[in-house]
Amino acid sequence: MSGGSLEINDGLIESNSTRVIHVYNGGTFNMTGGTIKANENKIGVLFHDDSVSTISGGTIISNGSSYPIYTNQGCNLTITGGTFTSTDSYAIGSDSDRPNNVVIKGGTFNAPNSTCIKNSGSVTIEGGTFNGKYGVYSFYDSTKANASVTGGQFNVTSDAIYSASNVYNFVQGGIWSKPVQDNYLSVGYINDTNPDTETVASYPYKVVRGASVLFETNGGSAVTPITVKK
Repeated sequence: MSGGSLEINDGLIESNSTRVIHVYNGGTFNMTGGTIKANENKIGVLFHDDSVSTISGGTIISNGSSYPIYTNQGCNLTITGGTFTSTDSYAIGSDSDRPNNVVIKGGTFNAPNSTCIKNSGSVTIEGGTFNGKYGVYSFYDSTKANASVTGGQFNVTSDAIYSASNVYNFVQGGIWSKPVQDNYLSVGYINDTNPDTETVASYPYKVVRGASVLFETNGGSAVTPITVKK
């Protein structure tokens, strides 16, 4: 769909083509319900070229080694609800030479054999439920892969974060089934015990800001900050 607008609130759209829906060239897309199903390793919805889209409900499924959602080339996408499942790949991918603006505030993302979020563009995670082998996979350098995690609940079977290069220090929140590795925590943040009695069994770790302490070093000519549990 080049330009124009599309709204989906019910029914089933299923396809074996390269992607079920393609939104680009400034097009707008709004999904509140219904199901989009991509078969044979194809993409559910591809967003790029300055498209502006919102998803607040519904289900997008990719059967095989592809994405329910893939974003690139300067698109704007906000997700507040819905369910996104890939049987053998990432639940959402963000990849761009021009910055994307992908904001996740809710929804459920399932990637049982892979990573929930693959990012080499720009993704902000403020909420949502993420079930996968890893929570977030962010790669390239920090000028191309702009990731931020301030909330959400992450149920992972392997490491919390998987990264193949020097993208570090981007996690500032969320509750986790595994501790976030230290080099992915933002400066001043730590893994603490989740105090919520309703979720602690599944998510025993919560990323919070720690208390900073300065120690004099090198004969008093310098100070070294460390972060400790409050």
